[in-house]
Amino acid sequence: MPPTDPEQGLSTGRTPLLNLHGILRSRAALTGLSLGVVLFVAVLAYQGIDDVADALHRAGWGIIAIALLHLPPLWADAMGWRT
Repeated sequence: MPPTDPEQGLSTGRTPLLNLHGILRSRAALTGLSLGVVLFVAVLAYQGIDDVADALHRAGWGIIAIALLHLPPLWADAMGWRT
């Protein structure tokens, strides 16, 4: 059985869903998540859902490509913060 030391970045054997559940036990995390969702919905309502949908439609598949190109640097930053 492989070692499971989270300090060394090794697997703890927990699934990502269980890790997310552990993170969201914090009152600050739940408050932040709730605030983020409320602000997201408020901005959508303020800008107009039809206008936002139209802008996303005009952007097309290019917006997905840009998001995918952003993932490698985001992953590298996250790995850098782990040490």
